[in-house]
Amino acid sequence: MHSWRRRLSDIFKLTLILWFYQLALSLRYQNYVDVDRALSPYAESFIAEARRHFCPVELRDIIVQVAHLESDGDGFLVIGLCEVTGTFRRVSVDPVYWKFATEDERLGLMYHELGHCLLGRDHTEALLPDGRPASLMHPYLSDGWEKDRERYLNELFDSCAR
Repeated sequence: MHSWRRRLSDIFKLTLILWFYQLALSLRYQNYVDVDRALSPYAESFIAEARRHFCPVELRDIIVQVAHLESDGDGFLVIGLCEVTGTFRRVSVDPVYWKFATEDERLGLMYHELGHCLLGRDHTEALLPDGRPASLMHPYLSDGWEKDRERYLNELFDSCAR
């Protein structure tokens, strides 16, 4: 009889500890901004585009960093990652990818990851009739987004304008 009560008590205590840890992490990084110098122009460009689309976002409670990333569970190389814990957000970009990426690929990756972290956007696998991704939030990076840049940016920031 006491065994299940003890387990329930242990689970409750663990839940409380994890909740307080998440709260402490959120408070620690409240109004905290740390953007890697190499990534700063891309983050600033994102904010400028957001403002142009009347989307009130800002770099706050965030770290934007270059960091080695692991492959996902399916064996695909992860080149960018957004992590959210409470109000704290972290964008990580793989240094090997970044080193060899074109300017347009870098911009597309940063807009995609900041779309997750600052706009709360999820992945969408929607495609255009010609087979190209319908959104920068497609889970796999697509070449040539810059050729239809304005349409992609309008779609990215559309959720803010509502």
